[in-house]
Amino acid sequence: MGTTPTSSLFFLMLCVPMALAMANPAEKLAYPYPCEFPKENETRMQMYLHQFRAWQNVSNPNEILAIDFTSHLPLGFGTTYVHDWILTIGPNPNENIVARAQGFHIQAGQTATSWYTSQIIVFQASSSFPGSTLEVLGVIASGTGQWSIMGGTGAFTNAHGIINFKSVPSTVSSITDNVRELDIHIFYTPETSTAIIIGVSLSQLTRILKCTCSGTNCARLVIWNNRTLSGSYLGYSNASVLKDLDKQQPCIGGKIIS
Repeated sequence: MGTTPTSSLFFLMLCVPMALAMANPAEKLAYPYPCEFPKENETRMQMYLHQFRAWQNVSNPNEILAIDFTSHLPLGFGTTYVHDWILTIGPNPNENIVARAQGFHIQAGQTATSWYTSQIIVFQASSSFPGSTLEVLGVIASGTGQWSIMGGTGAFTNAHGIINFKSVPSTVSSITDNVRELDIHIFYTPETSTAIIIGVSLSQLTRILKCTCSGTNCARLVIWNNRTLSGSYLGYSNASVLKDLDKQQPCIGGKIIS
């Protein structure tokens, strides 16, 4: 059975609007969302850790015995110290303190001495990363070893990596410090970022912002169709208050604050 001109025209009238709507780039939301995420950075540094043991012959210990099982269990299993070790650029403990390793170490071995160590390396004001931290875990079982970098804050947000350490002689004979040379290898992702969003409408932009602003992990700068955007609440009824800005705006918890 053939098709009449009237039915063909009716079919075209139905299909053309649908085709135009699908072809409109301003109303098409591509997946995955076109977000530009920050690149991971890499830093290597060498420092020296100075441990002044909590022994009677040490006048200035930077650790304290918190739990003592040395006389009760083999190898002092469970014995715990809280420490505030210092880190310097060179092996001399009298040098400028650039960081502190604050945490605790526990004798966790029953058949051999093995000190489980958990600490936060806090960079001091005199360092290149004042206020930044690294979360470090590992074991001290011999003169050499490795610690894992499990996280970080400040300049080292979202850090991970490794610290190789080895014991070295103290450079000052009159000081009873236990010195470890640290080879620190850090990978980290900066907290701030720029999200570049193109080819979408303002209503669709509010949906895409779920990609750029999720919880406290937000893009500090949102560029939409070549405009730098800010608003009291990007996402709902107040989206119309968007305005052009010439500087970055802080972003907190899904909101870009003007």
